[in-house]
Amino acid sequence: MEVWLGLAVTILVAVITPGPNNFLVMALSAERGVMAAIPAMGGVILGTLALLVAVLTGAEPLFRHWPAVQPVAAAIGGGLLLWLAVGMMIPRESGRASPLLPRAGFWPLFAFQLVNPKSWTLVLMVVALSVTRDMAAIPILLFLFTVLPAFSLLLWALAGQMVTKVMNGPARSWVDRALGGVLGLTALWFMVENLVA
Repeated sequence: MEVWLGLAVTILVAVITPGPNNFLVMALSAERGVMAAIPAMGGVILGTLALLVAVLTGAEPLFRHWPAVQPVAAAIGGGLLLWLAVGMMIPRESGRASPLLPRAGFWPLFAFQLVNPKSWTLVLMVVALSVTRDMAAIPILLFLFTVLPAFSLLLWALAGQMVTKVMNGPARSWVDRALGGVLGLTALWFMVENLVA
């Protein structure tokens, strides 16, 4: 029981701390409302579950046997994040939606999870520490990787709504640009870290 509690805390800390997924869900919620952020949240959760299933079925050696896969995945993931960051930073008239941010829905965030090093690291670590040879462990892992990210993303979506209620006009525009800038810097760091290393 202590192992599962420790893994649950590890997963929660990893998914609730600031990161690209959380910033995008927060920005979508701030711009369009919590309901509009649900497809993106679903993409994050189901993408992570697909990654978990891939690791449980033996996809992890892919990175060891073909090292070229990692820089390609980093370039794709970093490019996707930069594209979304630019969408957050483009100045727009008050009341008009970002031209790129609404596209940060289910499929882009689902795909990003498959190339997200933070997700890979978390899933690999949790699988390595859990009793994966025991079939009873798999439903528990699926449960943890569904409920904890859903809880975290919902908190970030609600934070986006709070930003909307507290700020409007130019202040809100600067918050969007700041979040987009942070996301862009995260994407650049992500690409440099994985392409240069």
